[in-house]
Amino acid sequence: MSIATALDALRRLRLLLAEEVERARDERRLLRGLDGTALLERASGRARFNAQLAEAELAVAEGLRALAARAGLTELSLEALRRPPPARTWPTPTPPATRGSGPTSRRSSPPSG
Repeated sequence: MSIATALDALRRLRLLLAEEVERARDERRLLRGLDGTALLERASGRARFNAQLAEAELAVAEGLRALAARAGLTELSLEALRRPPPARTWPTPTPPATRGSGPTSRRSSPPSG
């Protein structure tokens, strides 16, 4: 899952919650007016909201788990996300051989004497 997909799921979650806040405000009006029929209709709407919310939460969780795995995190928490990534170890480059220092080079022996 990509970061874009996880962000889309978060946006959907945010929209669902904003819509539910508006419905809850309207329910207060229904309660004050003792509109039992409308309140029962809202209850079935609440069940749909709960199902959509669970689906969106699952999508966010799956996206975050996939992103954490790609980042090499074994735990998914705010604390783990705040930690700096582990240092990468790069192979030490081999210095280039200098001319005349290889095993096949001919060295003159020092003068004896």
